[in-house]
Amino acid sequence: MTKEDEVKISDEKSDLANKLSAIGWGLSLVWIGLAMFLRIDQSIIIPGIGVIILAIQGVRRYNGLKLEGFWVVIGAVFIFGGLWEALEEKLPMGPIVLIGAGVVLIIFASRGKYLSRKK
Repeated sequence: MTKEDEVKISDEKSDLANKLSAIGWGLSLVWIGLAMFLRIDQSIIIPGIGVIILAIQGVRRYNGLKLEGFWVVIGAVFIFGGLWEALEEKLPMGPIVLIGAGVVLIIFASRGKYLSRKK
């Protein structure tokens, strides 16, 4: 394989990754808009977003792209948070999990874990 072929494959994968990201955001916005229009309960909206996030990661994996671990965790958090809301527990676990995930992300980012890319 020539250097030009490698660059072409890299560009194609980058384009696919960008398209999948845009599709994921588009699906999320359509889902939220429909849910608001139809007045769907948040205990269904939140896991729906998690399913979209995890589905995009599955498509990435299927197409030979690297899974984005951060988004896999966020998708799982959304599903867990929504299911917790559906159970109508006294403790609002969804917001607590989201706040915890945000704090962990801030800590990792401040230590450079997400800010630097290894080559």
